Order: sequence, then C-alpha cells, then structure tokens
Amino acid sequence: MPMKIKPVVILVILFQIAIFFQSSASGPSARMVIETAVNEIIAIIKDPMYLSQSSKDRQKESLYAKAMDTFDFKTLSRLALGKRFTHFSDGQKKEFSYYFSKLITDIYFEKMAGTNVENIKVAWVAERELKEKKSIRRADVESQILQNDIKIPVIYRMMKKPEEKWQVYDIKIEGVSMAANYREQYRQRISDTPEIIIAELKKKVEK
Repeated sequence: MPMKIKPVVILVILFQIAIFFQSSASGPSARMVIETAVNEIIAIIKDPMYLSQSSKDRQKESLYAKAMDTFDFKTLSRLALGKRFTHFSDGQKKEFSYYFSKLITDIYFEKMAGTNVENIKVAWVAERELKEKKSIRRADVESQILQNDIKIPVIYRMMKKPEEKWQVYDIKIEGVSMAANYREQYRQRISDTPEIIIAELKKKVEK
C-alpha cells in the first residue's frame, strides 16, 4: 500500500526547495565568498613566486587587490571614525578610506607573509544571516583559525548591497571588533582634526 504523505509535509518540502533555488539565484552565500577569498589570500602568501625579495612589491599589490575585492572599506572607514565621520569632507572621506585600506592590508594580510602559514588551517563554523536593513543583506560568518594547539575565533561581518557581491565590513577577532577598536582610538583624540588624522595615517602607510 503506497505511503500517504500529509499535505503539510509536501508544503514544507516545496518551501525548502523554493528557498534553495532563491538562494542559488542570488549568487554565492556570504560564507562561500569569504571562504574563497581567504583561500586565495593564503595561496598568494604561500606562492613560491613571491619568495624572492624582488617580488615582494608584486605580492603586496596582489594582496591589496584581493583586500579591495573582499572588504567594503567605505563602510569600514565610516564605522572606524564613528561620529567623527561627519566632520570629514567628501574628499577627506575618500582619502581616509584609501589610506585606511592600505593600513588594514599591511596589518592583516602582509604581516602574514612573514609567518609560517603552512600549518594554518581555517575551520568554518557557521553562517548566520541577520535582519535586512534598507535592502542590504547582512550576515555573520563564524570561523576558527587553527595553528598547532591554538584556536582563534574570527567572525566576518558581511553585507550585500542590491546587485553587488558580499563584502566584509568588520572583523571580530577573539570577540574584539576591528571597527570598534579604531573608533575608540579616534574617540579619545578629540582635538585632532581630519587633516591631522589623515596625515598620520598616510605616514604609517608610507613608512
């Protein structure tokens, strides 16, 4: 005798199928995007063609290009400056974002090039989509960086604007937000003008 399937079960299955195809049609998930980006960054760092000192500038350019593709530095810059962001002119906002993107690449990407990444593994723990705001999708992708007996929890906070790809707008490392960390530093420097902040940032990048 054929098994009877309840109408509610059929509705649930159809709903899940619809969700699957809707997700597929909207492009890669946040986790897929950041997982691919991290793998490509590690590949650039490990690439033997960059072992010689003369090739370091090309490696730096490759890492920066990947950073620009992976991060939404405009949003990250706004979050890092907090309320002070409104004190910057449009030109100053662009200039700050440019040098800030260079600094982040130096700190988080290029410094890895000087470490042993052969035994570094990344475990992808979970992806949690958050409430949409003004047609902008947001998601937190949780991961762990594993090296020897050390586990470092890293959360990539990501956003997807209409017709655009998922990008990182903040990173939480061991519970500490990158954007909040810089925002607190700039908050304490009450007397610093946008010109002073940009000049100092430029000096750090060009040293």
